[in-house]
Amino acid sequence: LPEPSAPPSWSAIEDQLNGQPSQPLADQAAVPDEISRRRRWIAAALSLVAMLAIGLFWFLNAGESHDHGKHLAVNFDRYLTLFPKQPQEAQEVLVSHYRGEAVTIEQATARLPYRPLAAAGPPPGYKLDAAYLLDMPCCQCLQAVYGDSAGGQLALFEHEADQPIWFGKRPALTAECAGMNCRIVQFDSRLAFTCPLGPRYATVIGARDLEEVIRIVEYYQLQNDQVSLRPRPTLH
Repeated sequence: LPEPSAPPSWSAIEDQLNGQPSQPLADQAAVPDEISRRRRWIAAALSLVAMLAIGLFWFLNAGESHDHGKHLAVNFDRYLTLFPKQPQEAQEVLVSHYRGEAVTIEQATARLPYRPLAAAGPPPGYKLDAAYLLDMPCCQCLQAVYGDSAGGQLALFEHEADQPIWFGKRPALTAECAGMNCRIVQFDSRLAFTCPLGPRYATVIGARDLEEVIRIVEYYQLQNDQVSLRPRPTLH
């Protein structure tokens, strides 16, 4: 459609009322019309740049966070599925995706800004098989893998915040174990649970039954209390 002419400016009307000659109305309208058109283009360009900047910020932040969450759920679902019968293959899933580094408990204790629960030793009836530092999206996580004489395995993860996404959509129940609120999930014939222990959270995978869950929580709760009661070394 043809672009309509702008109405005469007020100054042109005043000139006509005063009997003074003025610019032709077409010429008067052309200048402000061109300026108005340029301003509209500039405003549209700035709006487009702002929208692109906001979209890019959301993509790099919210989109990336969502992507990490999706990968965590998929990787831990794979880990829990393999753990009961193929523990080595299950471990490889975490090591390959989260730059797992095999360490001793002493090395992990020296590198972490806290004394890990694993430094207290394995739960009764288990021995340490391996330990890994994993670069998880939430934090650098220490994983200790324990074994028993019957061939069973137990994995202890220590992390800064609760991570319900690790269990995916598996049904979970909340129960009080040794005074602590634990989230418990069943996979295959084993149990996994998460509870707060000290200033951090602990997730244990591979418990046989609820009685073993309670024993493990009681053991690490006692070890954590003993560490908290120890006097701090004095520097001289």
